[in-house]
Amino acid sequence: MFICGFIQPDMKRSIPTSLVLLSLGIFLQPGPGSSQVSALGLFEAHGDVGAVGKPGSVEYDAARKSYLVAGGGENMWLASDAFHFVWKQASGDVSLAADIRWMGAGGKPHRKACLLIRQSLDPDSAYADAVVHGEGLTSLQYREARGGPTREIQSNVAAPRRIRIEKEGDYVSMSIAREGEALHAAGGSFKIKLSEPFFIGLGVCAHDNNALEKAVFSNVEIMSGKREAAGKPVLESTLETIAVASKDRRVVYHTRDHIEARIGHAMANTFCSTAAAASTRFPSPAVSLSRSTPGPPRAATTITVCRPTERNWP
Repeated sequence: MFICGFIQPDMKRSIPTSLVLLSLGIFLQPGPGSSQVSALGLFEAHGDVGAVGKPGSVEYDAARKSYLVAGGGENMWLASDAFHFVWKQASGDVSLAADIRWMGAGGKPHRKACLLIRQSLDPDSAYADAVVHGEGLTSLQYREARGGPTREIQSNVAAPRRIRIEKEGDYVSMSIAREGEALHAAGGSFKIKLSEPFFIGLGVCAHDNNALEKAVFSNVEIMSGKREAAGKPVLESTLETIAVASKDRRVVYHTRDHIEARIGHAMANTFCSTAAAASTRFPSPAVSLSRSTPGPPRAATTITVCRPTERNWP
C-alpha cells in the first residue's frame, strides 16, 4: 500500500499512475453503513440507519457549531428504526446537549429530532434518545434489548429550547430548558445495559418514508467521564402516570422536594409537594378516575407512582 515510499529519484523505472491511484482509492472507501465527510466537528461519521426512501445528509457549520441534519425514514418506534444518524463512538458516562429547531412548517406531527445513545448501527439496536417531535412532544424513548419494543417517558414540557440526554452508569435521564432557562431535570429515568463502545449522536426521522425533514442542532456539547458532584446529591421527586398495557410513562409533576401521597383523609385523592414557603396540591389522575366511575370495579388502565431520585447533574 505504501508503494510511493519506495520510489527513488534515480530509478529509471516508474510506477504506473493508475496503480498509485488504485492504492489510494482503497484508503478512501467509507466504512459500511456510513458516509464520510471532511469535517463533522464533534462527530466521526454519518449515515442512514434502516430502510429509508430518501437518503439523509448533514451540513456542519464550524463557525456556529451547528449541524443541519436531513433525515427520512418511516419511524423510530416498535422493534426497528429508520432515520439519519450523525455519530461518534463513546464509552462510560456521557451526556449530549443541543438546541433543536425544525426547518420548515408542516410535516408529520411525530417527525423526530433527537439526541441518541445507541448500541449499534443496526435498525433494531438497543438505544435511548431524548427526542423533540414536530408537534412539540418531548420524550425519553428507549429499547432495552435488540429487536424489543420501544417505550417512552413523556415530559410535561412541550417544545423546549434545549435538551440534554445523560448516561450515568446504566441509567439514562433527560434535562430540558425553555427559552431563558438553564437546563434542569425533566423527571423520569430508566436502566439500560449497553456494551462499550456505543454510539452517541444526532438523529432525524421524517416519520414518512416518502419525505425528507430537516432540523438544526446548535450549541452542541458532549461531556464525558464521571460527573463531579457539587456538594451533596440533590433529592428530586417525580410524579408519573404509567399506562398498564404499554408501560409508557408520562411525567405529571417534577420537583426538588418530597412528594407525599395523601390518601384516606380529607385530602384524599391528592398528592402534596411541600416546600419551605408553599404547598402545592394536585389530583392523582389514576386514583380520581377509578373512584369517580360508577358501577362495579374495573381493571385500572393507568397507575400513578412517585419516584424519588438522587441527582448530581445541575
